[in-house]
Amino acid sequence: MDIHEELERRSSLKGNVNLSNTLIDSYAKCGHLEMACCLFKCLEVSDPATWNALIAGYVEHGQDEMALKCFAQMEYGGIMADSITLICILKALGNLGLVGQGEEIHAEIERRGLLCKSINVGSSLIDMYAKCGCIARAQAVFDKLTLRGVISWTALMAGYAQLGQSQSVFALFDKMVEDMIKPDIVIFVILLTVCSRTRLFNRSQMYFEAMNQGYGILPQIEHQVCLLDVLGRLGELEKALAVLEKLLACSNLVAWHAVLSACRASGNPELGKQAFEQARSSDYCNAYFNHWMCLISLN
Repeated sequence: MDIHEELERRSSLKGNVNLSNTLIDSYAKCGHLEMACCLFKCLEVSDPATWNALIAGYVEHGQDEMALKCFAQMEYGGIMADSITLICILKALGNLGLVGQGEEIHAEIERRGLLCKSINVGSSLIDMYAKCGCIARAQAVFDKLTLRGVISWTALMAGYAQLGQSQSVFALFDKMVEDMIKPDIVIFVILLTVCSRTRLFNRSQMYFEAMNQGYGILPQIEHQVCLLDVLGRLGELEKALAVLEKLLACSNLVAWHAVLSACRASGNPELGKQAFEQARSSDYCNAYFNHWMCLISLN
């Protein structure tokens, strides 16, 4: 806002579309969408980048319907959407489950030959269909892509995982590795989540170990919680505690919450009490508990 004031003082925004676009993008990314929209309306001239900054801001902050309204105004004004615009709109449509409008965007993408030109457009189209539950359409788009990046594989795997088709997820991962595509952190979150839901501890442990040993990826809290969750679902709570003690997540409340929830679900209060005491022994968790105890005592 300070920079904005300085630009206004110098009258630097008049006629400078690139500078105005950057300022709109800055406000939008910071969540100040009303300010971004106000600045947008004051512009005498706009281009696709101007609209993209505002549309992307709406999508990023969960205002998908506003993004679609903005897109409609853009089309009404005769400004052609570029790849960035279409990627943002596909995400908004996927979030809202509007597959009909997504199919219209798909037709436009095909007409302009963008599937062959942009991996990100193809990946966004797969993601839109997958989120809408149209996994066959997502697979068809994936099969048609001449270039596939890790994002394309991730979008399709997430779609199958959402529908509970675990074997398709595992098969896709194997095919991805065969195609020499290196998996990333998100891929392993999907794999471990599927293993947790299907109670496949041995497979989850295999993927967990492969992350670091095979691909040099340091497990994050999301991966660790999935490993603990599958043990909890199997009722192997003592093993869960043993695993937890060895993991970096031992100071994270999310991981301990997973174990405590499993103890409650299995009706094992003694083990739950043990887990609670171990959680309190962690410096981070102990500070958290002490903070809430102080608040309780004040009341």
